[in-house]
Amino acid sequence: MAGISTSSHDFHLINIKKKFKADTRDQLVFSCYENGLHEFIPYHIVI
Repeated sequence: MAGISTSSHDFHLINIKKKFKADTRDQLVFSCYENGLHEFIPYHIVI
């Protein structure tokens, strides 16, 4: 994670998962892809 602390990453990941109503990282990635956001959100960082 370039330039971001683990706690900050976790905090933002939790907020994003809540927004997309995703319980797991896989669901979040699927939701981003399903909504066409895969070009804007670098979900490969999440995995």
